Amino acid sequence: MAINEILSEARNKGIGVYMQQTLAALPAHAPFQERFLNTQFNGSISMSNYILTVTVTKGEVTTQVNWWQTTIANLTAFVALVTTYGLCAAAFPAAGFTPFCGGLSGGVAELVKDVILQGFDHKLASAEEWGNTLVNVLVSAGLSAFGEAALKWGKNTIPTLLNTVAQSVKNFGVKLSAAWGAIRGVTIESGDYLFTIIPFVRSALSRVVV
Repeated sequence: MAINEILSEARNKGIGVYMQQTLAALPAHAPFQERFLNTQFNGSISMSNYILTVTVTKGEVTTQVNWWQTTIANLTAFVALVTTYGLCAAAFPAAGFTPFCGGLSGGVAELVKDVILQGFDHKLASAEEWGNTLVNVLVSAGLSAFGEAALKWGKNTIPTLLNTVAQSVKNFGVKLSAAWGAIRGVTIESGDYLFTIIPFVRSALSRVVV
């Protein structure tokens, strides 16, 4: 599925519904039972100059801090998922790479979501452990299974992609009003934490062979 098809399906279903269904299909790597909330909303999704924008307009929006924390994590994870899948699908248009692109994008989204939720819940783990988890559990096996081309692409692209995601998370936090208090601070901190993972991801990728 190409990026335009994903955007079209999201618009047809409604971005809130599509995001919720997509993220619900990911394996849960961290026990955030209290975060299994309905964060569906009305909004829009668009892409311009390779920048994906999701806008929350109205709907099931509440003033509950827990709702906003979960929604911020889900939105960021969803943007990371769609962006990763789009880059991968463009690099490997052959149908045989669809499982690889799906697994890779799901892993990146899960990583981003878990880091942000752990930040809100003050449960951030070792940066080295997170980096190794991403590579060893998901990326290493996928890259190895799909050969040298996928391996080379992954080594060059995944650290850069994570850098972009980390910067986006931090920028989002910086743009929040100071009135957001702890939510603003943790969002910025989560972006910084994602930056610390990148060297470990790069190091782990360098050890992956076909």
